[in-house]
Amino acid sequence: MAATRAVLAEPSRRGDGRVALSGHSMAGEVIARTAALEPDVAAVVAISLFSPAVTAETPHKLFVTAGAREGRLAAEAFRVAGLASASEPPSFGVTRGRFADGTARRAVVAPGIEHVGVEFAPATLLETRRGFLLPLAAATAGCAAFTAELLGGSQPLIADGALPRGRGGRPGRQA
Repeated sequence: MAATRAVLAEPSRRGDGRVALSGHSMAGEVIARTAALEPDVAAVVAISLFSPAVTAETPHKLFVTAGAREGRLAAEAFRVAGLASASEPPSFGVTRGRFADGTARRAVVAPGIEHVGVEFAPATLLETRRGFLLPLAAATAGCAAFTAELLGGSQPLIADGALPRGRGGRPGRQA
C-alpha cells in the first residue's frame, strides 16, 4: 500500500492529482483496496482481479479484464462489473453504470489468453484505452494519464490516442 500511495502523490505535483490505477492479479487487490480509501483515484483498471474489497460502491469507475483461459477470474470480472447495475447483467465490452457518479463498471475477457499473457494482450490494451480511459479522460478533464510507469516502464501507455508499439508493430511493451 505504501508504494501505491507514493504513486498517488506524484500526480499532485504534475496536475490536479487525479490518477487511474492499474494492477494485475494480486496488485489488483492492492489497488482496489487503495481506491476505496483514496479519493484522488479517478479510476481502477484491474487485470485478473479477485478482491473481496470490491463492492457496488467501491472502487469508483472500475474496469476489469481477464483472459478467457482464466476460468474463475473471467467469471469474477463479470460479477464485479455486474455490481454496478443489478437489473442489467454485464456483457462483454459494455459499460454499466455512469461515469458522472462514479458507478461505471466494465468487464472484458481477452480471447485465448491465460493469466500471464492477459496484462499485455491486445484486447486488454485496446479495450482499456478505447472503452474506459478515453471516456474517463473526456469526463474528467485533467485526469492524470494512465502511464506505463505504473507497469514498470517510462513511456505513456496512452499518448495522443496511440498505444506504444512492441515487437512487430503490435501494441505492447517496448522491446
